[in-house]
Amino acid sequence: MPEYPTVHGNPDLTNAPSKQADRVAEGECIGEDDAYVTISSLSKAAPEDWTMYTHPLQYFRHKPSGVIVDEDIRISANAEKVADFCAECGQLNLPDYMEAHMAYGVDASVRLYVNHKQCVAGYILEKFHGGAIKDLSVDGHHLIDGSHSIAPFSKAECEQLLEILQREKENDSTALPSVSSLVAWILKDVYSFRTGQRYGQLTWTELRAYRRAIYQPVDFTPKESLVKKLFLTVVINGPFFAIPQTYLAHIKRASEFRGHLAGLRQNWESYTEGLVREYSDFILIATVLLSSTVGMLTINDVDDIARTAAMLAAFASLGSITVGVFFVWRHQRNTHMPSSFSYLHNARNNPFGLSEHAILLSLPPVLLVWSIIAFTASVLAYALQDILRWPTLVPQWIVLTSFVIVLVGVMIGVYTFSTIWSWQSRETWWRRLLWWPTEPVAV
Repeated sequence: MPEYPTVHGNPDLTNAPSKQADRVAEGECIGEDDAYVTISSLSKAAPEDWTMYTHPLQYFRHKPSGVIVDEDIRISANAEKVADFCAECGQLNLPDYMEAHMAYGVDASVRLYVNHKQCVAGYILEKFHGGAIKDLSVDGHHLIDGSHSIAPFSKAECEQLLEILQREKENDSTALPSVSSLVAWILKDVYSFRTGQRYGQLTWTELRAYRRAIYQPVDFTPKESLVKKLFLTVVINGPFFAIPQTYLAHIKRASEFRGHLAGLRQNWESYTEGLVREYSDFILIATVLLSSTVGMLTINDVDDIARTAAMLAAFASLGSITVGVFFVWRHQRNTHMPSSFSYLHNARNNPFGLSEHAILLSLPPVLLVWSIIAFTASVLAYALQDILRWPTLVPQWIVLTSFVIVLVGVMIGVYTFSTIWSWQSRETWWRRLLWWPTEPVAV
């Protein structure tokens, strides 16, 4: 992080007690006479061992531990919350090129570790503490070459420019004017990029909102009619178990362009590699399930209901394997950038837009789920086919009870990990269903 000059407050304005600042932070109301006192109490210099930076955004750095804080630690409530983390980072002995950033606030438990030497950042310290960093697929982002980069040039472009400058520098002196022109063009491009981002003109909160707005991908998908939206909603959330929503998010993320072709290429490669891995796992599971279904069909005394469900499970498994193999074959052969443009264009401009493409991408897992359901029904029908003949038979009732217990556990697990990735209210779902107004409604 660049070291900008520290701006200290006027000593004449720092005589007021700091408790006024704490009252503001805690949300207490103050009178008009207290306004000047509050501003003057926060204008003092940073506490001991802390350095305050004010341009282009205000933050505080604890030099002994390497902790970076965006909140104002001159407020005692924030300073107390940061103290424990500073003590913890002080025991880690972070090198000078590493920092621990409390990027999500002093109350958050997630910390962002930044390695300026390798230009990477992530949430797992062991992965970024040390020499060469090779794998960033699970956690971490490259601050220059990553898809979230906000630099005017990517890492590959910077290396090409440095190579050109070095080559021209080694030539004779007649090439110096061309080098000066190239350097002037680079500086002009950097200035234009920062001016377009309004860098240094906004506060940190305004700058973050502005960047989010300008990097928001433009949706070129044709507008869908109400009937089409209703039809897609029923199909996605009904027979497809809302699985296409995951693939819709994947395809939208792969088509985001943040100003760098390197970032778009990284998004596309991650998208295709993720699809190939998922489909390979689905093919393996569907193959095992198909062999189990065939084994069920070889039993002689199977009722018609169990046999029919087993046949449906076999057909669904075959469909999942066939479509999955074809999808793996096509996506493995088109992992480079030129093919991605036609892929994304055709996906956005089909009759139902990206939603239809997400439905097609979800066919392997959806067919696998239907195969599991049909195979479960077949096994259950075979296990309970003697209950109607001998209602008092104990083993069949034990099987039915075990099935109910397993089914409830599976449903709880599926529901929990389907909703755990999104922010949930602390109120339980049945309380929201039984909600009623606590205050009288005016008539």
